[in-house]
Amino acid sequence: MKHWNMVLVLVALLLLPAMPAGVFAQDGAALSLSLSADKSSAAVGENITYTYLISSTGNVT
Repeated sequence: MKHWNMVLVLVALLLLPAMPAGVFAQDGAALSLSLSADKSSAAVGENITYTYLISSTGNVT
């Protein structure tokens, strides 16, 4: 019985370096875009100020 235990330990030690180590996550690049204005309506000649907000919402750096 001890012979088989040694064989199993040797096989495990031989296979151990072939196993990948670490945590693997899927890359997901993503952006979100938000647009807002300082007023909802304007007369001819009035200025409207727009604000763009672009955010990185993915997990890629």
